[in-house]
Amino acid sequence: MTSSYRILFEVDLMHDYYKNGLCSDFNIIPSPETALLIRNQQLVFKNTGNRIVVLTRLKKDDLPAEDGKPLVNISPDTKFVFYLSLNKPEFTSFTNINLDALKSRRLYFTNLNQNKYKGQAQLTNPIDNYDNAKPYQPGDLADDGTKKIFECIKASTGNNTANATFWTSRSDIPYVSTKDFIQPVNTLFNYTAPAKTDLFNVNVFGLDTLTNQYTVNLSSQTFSFNEPVKNIQLDLPGLKITKGKYRITINSDELVVYADNEFIYGGYTGLVEIFSHFPNGNDFAFLDAGGKPIEKKYSLLFANRLATWKYITSKHKVTGISHPTNKYTFAATPVLPAAPDYYVSNIPVPLTQFPEEFRLQLSPQVSSGPPRAPGPDLAVPGVISRLQPGNDFYCTIYLNF
Repeated sequence: MTSSYRILFEVDLMHDYYKNGLCSDFNIIPSPETALLIRNQQLVFKNTGNRIVVLTRLKKDDLPAEDGKPLVNISPDTKFVFYLSLNKPEFTSFTNINLDALKSRRLYFTNLNQNKYKGQAQLTNPIDNYDNAKPYQPGDLADDGTKKIFECIKASTGNNTANATFWTSRSDIPYVSTKDFIQPVNTLFNYTAPAKTDLFNVNVFGLDTLTNQYTVNLSSQTFSFNEPVKNIQLDLPGLKITKGKYRITINSDELVVYADNEFIYGGYTGLVEIFSHFPNGNDFAFLDAGGKPIEKKYSLLFANRLATWKYITSKHKVTGISHPTNKYTFAATPVLPAAPDYYVSNIPVPLTQFPEEFRLQLSPQVSSGPPRAPGPDLAVPGVISRLQPGNDFYCTIYLNF
């Protein structure tokens, strides 16, 4: 008898850097619990380049209402966890990702975010609307209030997204942002308090599947000390914490964490967590109202990094750098008629798989037409840099002219 399978759900990783938009920069690995679940549920997992695909074996039944349902019922308590293992070091160079946040946190994507773009389920958090009182730094993203996404290109407070000096328009698709980071913790969690105290009130909150918020109080404990201290060690299993995401309050401090030793020690950059408790037919479920697979597609999109391009003219033969549409101009330092040491773009340039076309005006010319300026080699250390956290990114390219 031939078994029939259908896609239960798939996750597409996308990236603006690539011409085809497909991001294959991660090895996507089921957690041990998910790998076991896939076997027990008679599911099939495939990682095809930029895509996670999970297929389910279907029932063959004479009753139309049962025919085509998953052969093994999927419990509402089921969740699928996939680790993201980065296989391309240059990813952090050409991706608009907060490198400071990545030092202590990891990427976290889930259908709990209930984020949609033109009917397509996104696994990222919605981008916040522009806040006139908030200070923005280059790379920050904001929604203009109409679901149009803008990126800050110059540090600013009080200059809204309509001001092209400080903002540039991006795709309307909700990108990966700083809201998609989470703090990973292991079984023994070392906590540092904002100030010394001799009393720590610890509350742990788990997921309420009715509201999709972390508001279910799992445990409340008080730890007292003979003298004030700042550092304590929490035994997470003793706080009823197993693998997964939790909200923890310690006195007035609130933390959102993901408890998973494998997540930390495996060196993973992020994870994807898909929950199955959504009612059948819900926009973020993978079964229709009748309990049959709808081949649900979830996706997430990385933004490519914008960087100010700086061409170093070692032999001082460059007299200008042009762009076909004049969208980008380059200022010489020192200014002409002196022999410039370098040229800097007027606005940040997006890093793409096939770079923008810039032409070099040379004196003397070495060909019948202006030669094309090389793009950055992102595999070379130091090509992407910034003077300090929060500053613009610079892309330094050395010319042999």
